[in-house]
Amino acid sequence: MFIINYIPENRNPFITINIDVIMAKLIFFGKPMAGKGTFSKLVSKETGIKHVSTGDLFRKEMADGTDLGNSIKDKMQKGELVSADVTVELLKNNLPESFILDGFPRTLSQAEKFKDLSDIDLVVEIDVSDETIIKRTLGRMICRKCGAIFGIEIKPKQEGVCDKCAGELYHREDDTEETIKDRLDCYNKQTKPLLDFYKDKLVKIDGNRTFEPILQDILRVLKEKSLYM
Repeated sequence: MFIINYIPENRNPFITINIDVIMAKLIFFGKPMAGKGTFSKLVSKETGIKHVSTGDLFRKEMADGTDLGNSIKDKMQKGELVSADVTVELLKNNLPESFILDGFPRTLSQAEKFKDLSDIDLVVEIDVSDETIIKRTLGRMICRKCGAIFGIEIKPKQEGVCDKCAGELYHREDDTEETIKDRLDCYNKQTKPLLDFYKDKLVKIDGNRTFEPILQDILRVLKEKSLYM
């Protein structure tokens, strides 16, 4: 956290105003459907710390048709993971001084490579039971028009209709119990070991609740760590 004094235009030069500039480097971890992307965005909105999603960066590169984007697209179409080297190279050009990183790293090798790019102040794990993850997955509904997501915690006012744009809500074909169990198994094998890698900077938040208490717990921890005023 840095305090910057500045003098606005047309103001008394002997009067200064303090502005809190938050300089925090955070990683949000969690199982598939734990809500790490959602809470990354909510905390970013509340604190001003920039949310950085590697998935969003991948999609932008692909949409721009860059050589890197074409390489990423080819791997995704084959069902392969984008390499740590490619992801770190992408982050080099897109990582601000203060950030909430969502979706990376996912493996120990990625964490080792990322360590050379940036240090980390805090790692937040949104801890959700497998049972809750499965319920959320089976209850997820997505708007065909705007992409808004609804589910067991956030239900639409009218069944099957998006609150934001009145678009049709649908259930993804791959949101099945079998699929989510496979994803959970992959998380436990590849990503869960990262929690031990970051154990000295790790805080665990109970994610088996509604959004508001989870968000308030995250903000409380950031304040306790002097990462948010």
